[in-house]
Amino acid sequence: MKRLAAALCLIPLAACSPAPDHVLAGRTWEVTALYTDPDTPGALPSDAAGRALIVFGAESITARTACAPLQAGADVSDTEVRLKGVRVGDAREDCIGGSRRVHDQLTGLLTEGAEFDVAHLTNDVITLKLRSDALDRPTIKLVAQ
Repeated sequence: MKRLAAALCLIPLAACSPAPDHVLAGRTWEVTALYTDPDTPGALPSDAAGRALIVFGAESITARTACAPLQAGADVSDTEVRLKGVRVGDAREDCIGGSRRVHDQLTGLLTEGAEFDVAHLTNDVITLKLRSDALDRPTIKLVAQ
């Protein structure tokens, strides 16, 4: 029930944009893994599972980091995402443990000017791979709900 309520909170914000022309839109995407360090497994901790969500609009993204809301303008296509005007809300007071780790990782990746390559692993699974010079580029794995 909490997951549904969180998803519903995201939809009105994304609905204000023009109709999107990419396959990412119209769905709520759950963050299922964050790969930011090659020596650390990417699976989300159990206390953060199902709490980090992203909704793509035509020219924006709306998200929850597991602890706070995040909004950004974005250039979104089927193959890339570029962020601009990123705004992160205040983290909840009870943002601790795995939820805090996920919040910190996402706010460290979803930053002003960040650019991501989108890979479609299946119709319901994508990755956002940060464009950088790193050999192991930080990656967000998302599953459509």
